[in-house]
Amino acid sequence: MTAADPQAESYDAVPYESRPLRPTHPEHLAVTARLAGLVPPDTATCRVLEIGCATGGNLLPMAVSLPDATFVGVDVSPEQIAAGERLRRELGLDRVTLRAASIADERFAPGSFDYVVCHGVWAWVPPAAQQAILATCAHVLTPNGVPYVSYNTYPGWHLRSLMREMLLFHTRGVGAPRERIRASREFVAFLEHTVGGGDTAFARFVGEEARLLAKASDTYVFHEHLETDNRPVPFREFVAGAAAHGLAFLGEAVEDDPLAERPDVAAFLQQHAPDPIERGQYLDYLQNRAFRRSLLCRAEAPRAAAGDEAIAALWLGSAMRPERDEPDLRGDTVEAFVGPGGQRLSIGHPWLKLAFAALGRRWPESVPFAQLAAEIAATRGGAPTADERAELLAALRQCHRGSVLHLQTGAGCARRSGGSRPLASGLARWMAARGDRVTSLRHELVELRPIDRLLLTLLDGTRDRGALAIALRRAAEADGAALPDGAERALPRSLDVLGVASMLLSAD
Repeated sequence: MTAADPQAESYDAVPYESRPLRPTHPEHLAVTARLAGLVPPDTATCRVLEIGCATGGNLLPMAVSLPDATFVGVDVSPEQIAAGERLRRELGLDRVTLRAASIADERFAPGSFDYVVCHGVWAWVPPAAQQAILATCAHVLTPNGVPYVSYNTYPGWHLRSLMREMLLFHTRGVGAPRERIRASREFVAFLEHTVGGGDTAFARFVGEEARLLAKASDTYVFHEHLETDNRPVPFREFVAGAAAHGLAFLGEAVEDDPLAERPDVAAFLQQHAPDPIERGQYLDYLQNRAFRRSLLCRAEAPRAAAGDEAIAALWLGSAMRPERDEPDLRGDTVEAFVGPGGQRLSIGHPWLKLAFAALGRRWPESVPFAQLAAEIAATRGGAPTADERAELLAALRQCHRGSVLHLQTGAGCARRSGGSRPLASGLARWMAARGDRVTSLRHELVELRPIDRLLLTLLDGTRDRGALAIALRRAAEADGAALPDGAERALPRSLDVLGVASMLLSAD
């Protein structure tokens, strides 16, 4: 591919939404690798390549949260690279390089990257480009490095391909991308009106797809259904293709196989799928999976047996807090813990209750497992037995799978308190000045209230809290935002919200 090919032009015409994707962050990749038995490169000083980086919406926030790491982004769209480069220069992110090029034309030194990210690209390019992506991963990867590759997969895409086929046919005479999107939405609405209310398997399929596409962005509709290339592949075939380049399957970036925990499913898999790749393929069949986010490694990379004990070498964090003001943390009473997004967790084990209570008080900061265990032991009056420790680690692993426990290889840079002169990143301030959705230091998009957004734009580390209250009052007056309790009372509440949302850096 070249920068002038039809694919590059289609992404210029309908830019793909460029945003932070937590499962692609080096910290997330490193944790997942450790849980799979691999010792990955240190994320603090790692080197990251993103293939298909668009405007840098995923790569630039990584550089903010890992200021001593090095990042290179490659994309075939010159317009998107130019937009990303303007923001990169404005933010002064000198350890980021953005290039308008095809990955097939790039020449990197062997072993020049620790992590490779390729999201939303592999299944949407011709076979030659797919091979170039895998060949690049194999060529540039350090010995214990980790590539991430997402792709559409079967069996989930068998039915979805039918909708794509119908939309391609319906828009075959339409040239402009935006007109093709409009025509596609009209056809889907007509299709649902005509057959969507029926009782047949096809009618149910049409209804489900119509609801999905009604909520989907124009970008999704165009690049999933109207692009020339969309080549889903069975999991086992993707793994075989990676193996041809000397790469082995390491695991999924997101562990979303709840069926695997069912006793009947576990027994079936034990009988019919002794190989982990066969196991993964069966689970795709059982769940009708349509999308995978697979991690790879060098086939020769040393790997220990995966187990819960790996958590003992990591840092833990959680936003879950006890629902009751005075919970029973030392006894066997089952207590409810709630998260800021409405998550709920019921815990009866005293060790686990004490762990989540301690983590919730610190959030968004993390603590090493050894320190957390020592704190709980001091509260309980003694260290856990070997069986209690194993039970605690197993429970923590399950909580991580359920996304109520966050694991890291280090402390991270997010802070609960902004100190005397609160500071947010330049990227967060830039985004807050332009909208309510801002990337957190945990690499997630957070939707802010107007008052929190206004305050965030002021957090450049130069103002103490008195000066911030004055500046916040003026900003609210200029923006027409209400401060019913006054800026002096709104300020600490808003800072607390921003702290919990992982927006604050250490400035003191």
